[in-house]
Amino acid sequence: MNFIALDTPRGRWRGVGLWLGDVLAALAAMALADVARRTLPLGAFPDRVYVTWEVLLLVALIWSLVFYFWGAYARRNRDEARVEARTVFLAVTFSLFTLAASFYFAKIEDFSRVLYVYFYALDLAFTWLWRLGMRALRARRAGLTADTRRALIIGTDATAQELAAQIVHWQGYTLVGFIAEGNEFNTGCRSLHCGNRRLRV
Repeated sequence: MNFIALDTPRGRWRGVGLWLGDVLAALAAMALADVARRTLPLGAFPDRVYVTWEVLLLVALIWSLVFYFWGAYARRNRDEARVEARTVFLAVTFSLFTLAASFYFAKIEDFSRVLYVYFYALDLAFTWLWRLGMRALRARRAGLTADTRRALIIGTDATAQELAAQIVHWQGYTLVGFIAEGNEFNTGCRSLHCGNRRLRV
């Protein structure tokens, strides 16, 4: 059984901000990739315009949908840096293949393969830099405020341990212990395995 954390209203607004930054990062990457395709001496000089407003609109739509359904804005995939990096990589990669398939069905033919490479590399870089910036901002704000939330887990089974492993990575939360069966309260331990240290309540 996997625990899925529910976002607070502030967390949902943070997800909206991440979405906006991800879309803008993709659009900026596509625009800069077009400039790089016309400037860098790699391949034949393009004989037509590749990046049009239709292409940019399609990029914005695909990136919004794929990132959402890939879970890029879910709390469980953005609180831990390693998990977030993997999610971003997979979402960008799948978005690129979806874009290529959409070009085929939309009769947008002969799109530059070199431009694809530029766009993919730039979008990965821009999106991750944006995510890192947001992560650094959250860490700074968490360090400036003493308003941390204390988390108490009901149960000590595998699901509770999995939840505890997630909470220790959440910014602004402190794990204080577990409530075991029989109204036994586990407190004072800072590791996930607290042994038999239990107090009656």
